[in-house]
Amino acid sequence: LLFAVLLPPLLYEAAFHLDVADFRRNLGAVLTLAVPGLLVAMGVTAIVLYPAVTRLVPDFPFLYALLFGSLIAATDPISVLAIFKNLGVTKRLSQIIEGESLLNDGLAVVVFGLILGAITGVSLSGEPAAKDLSVVTFAWDFVSIAGGGLLIGAAVGFVLSLVTSRVDDHLIEITLTTVLAYGSYLVAERFHVSGVIAVVAAGMMSGNFGTRFGMSPTTKISVMDFWQYAAFAANSLVFLLVGLRVNLATLWTAAPLILIAWGAVLAGRIAAVYLSWPVINRVGPPIPRSWCATLVGGGIRGSISMVLMLSLPEDFPYRDILLNMTFGVVLLTIIGHGVLMRPFLKILGLLQAPDDQEEYGRRQALRLAAYTALDELDRLLPSYAQLREPIRELLALWLDRWRRWERVRPKVFLRKDLFREEFLAFPDASKLRGHQIELVWQTPSLYRMVAKRMANAAEPLRQFLREEVPSLSITRKKWLGWLPSNDETGLKSLVHK
Repeated sequence: LLFAVLLPPLLYEAAFHLDVADFRRNLGAVLTLAVPGLLVAMGVTAIVLYPAVTRLVPDFPFLYALLFGSLIAATDPISVLAIFKNLGVTKRLSQIIEGESLLNDGLAVVVFGLILGAITGVSLSGEPAAKDLSVVTFAWDFVSIAGGGLLIGAAVGFVLSLVTSRVDDHLIEITLTTVLAYGSYLVAERFHVSGVIAVVAAGMMSGNFGTRFGMSPTTKISVMDFWQYAAFAANSLVFLLVGLRVNLATLWTAAPLILIAWGAVLAGRIAAVYLSWPVINRVGPPIPRSWCATLVGGGIRGSISMVLMLSLPEDFPYRDILLNMTFGVVLLTIIGHGVLMRPFLKILGLLQAPDDQEEYGRRQALRLAAYTALDELDRLLPSYAQLREPIRELLALWLDRWRRWERVRPKVFLRKDLFREEFLAFPDASKLRGHQIELVWQTPSLYRMVAKRMANAAEPLRQFLREEVPSLSITRKKWLGWLPSNDETGLKSLVHK
């Protein structure tokens, strides 16, 4: 029930907002971190966790440490991405973390299901599962389950996008996306492949292909708002359920286990990122080494790990230990990594300058204003063809204003001694009148202008100035030519002569 109800909105919302063009540009980095990086993180977490936990829980099996490594491998960097957005961190770093998290979540659920089946003999869907966890069997199951989910999700998403293009009602289209999110999961599970991967593929298909060819701007905004709320509600419900299950006294008693688990998870994340770094630089555009530390800190755990934990049966061995470790690690990563991310980014020099951040905010505001304008136009006009005549009139008006400006432009300042009052009698001239200035020429300035003209005219005139007005020094500037000094007495003497 937890999988079928809570996972689809969490994954569909993230996939719906992911831009495929950005995802494709960073595909090498995302796949490296999400597939081999996931397996490395899971393995290192289990290897570090097992000997430390067995000192406190002597009979704790290694397979259970591996199960914990798989359920805690799913990242949830919502808070980190929000910090990145507010601070104007480079967009590519945010795209890599977001894309990795999306694939990571789906693949972590697949691996978790395989390991859980090896322990209990029952898969996540309730079907019998083989307890043979050989490398070959694991690899085949991993590829077939994930690949099957990908194909089914993409196919269902494509079909529902075509249906959406035939409808122009935001309530119906929201309903269709809801059917898509839950339907893709159920269809994939019916065929014994990954419903989670199917939801991710369906969300990406709907959010990119469906919104581009089958949704009006109003509908797109409505769908995005609906799924943001649905994901928020699902996240809140997951943490509420965990809060009801966790005993604070037991959690405090399990503090040593939680710290051990957090250290193991951190070691796994460090190994995954730094071992993936040279591969990322080889298969795609390279990333700076300073980004690796940010990717480690951005590996926050969240609702997906909680859902996987809550899906374990009540009589599952060591369930309370796994629950306390999972909740403790999620809490530590959200509070610790989230709070320290801002100063950490500042130390690494990844924050934009204030001017760049202000420009980033300005462009974000313009983007939001453009979306709002499209929404309003779509509400007011059944057809954009009705805008043709008003647009022509606006263009004619601006062309007329441009011709007038061409006459004003050579004089950057609207000088009262050059322009008659009636010249500025056209509409909106008040905006220009506010910039009018009155020039008053001072006599010394005029004298100096005469001396400058003489100094730059020819060498005999410069010689004349030097001989007749010795107090007037003349120096040569690279761009401005010969400039006389501002000696008022010498200038008056020059004009008198």
